[in-house]
Amino acid sequence: MRITAQRLEILKYLIGNPIHPTAEEIYRDVKGEQPNISRATVYNTVNMLVRLGEIRELGCTSGCRRFEPDLTPHDHALCVKCGRLFDIESEGEKDTRVMVMGKPFEVKYTDITYHGLCQTCAGSDDN
Repeated sequence: MRITAQRLEILKYLIGNPIHPTAEEIYRDVKGEQPNISRATVYNTVNMLVRLGEIRELGCTSGCRRFEPDLTPHDHALCVKCGRLFDIESEGEKDTRVMVMGKPFEVKYTDITYHGLCQTCAGSDDN
């Protein structure tokens, strides 16, 4: 992967970013630093980073794709009202020995997502 100023800005944005951004959010936020960046550059870069194993793609119930730069084992909590995705710290490695249709299945990583209401939405009057 050739390093360009635009790709570097995308990487800087993702590193340590706890919000699990969509490609559209990455584009919107990085555009301030790189006004000439295109959506295609953002989409191509995050897809390449996923293929290289540098970030993970997380699916959401609304069909959106969010990107996770934290590759340490952990789960997620998704607020079904506001759509925010939160990290939940894991208590160690997950068991990677599973059987699928009676045959061993090699697990690369797990992603458990709990669906509910975040503290802000749970406290609002219009639940």
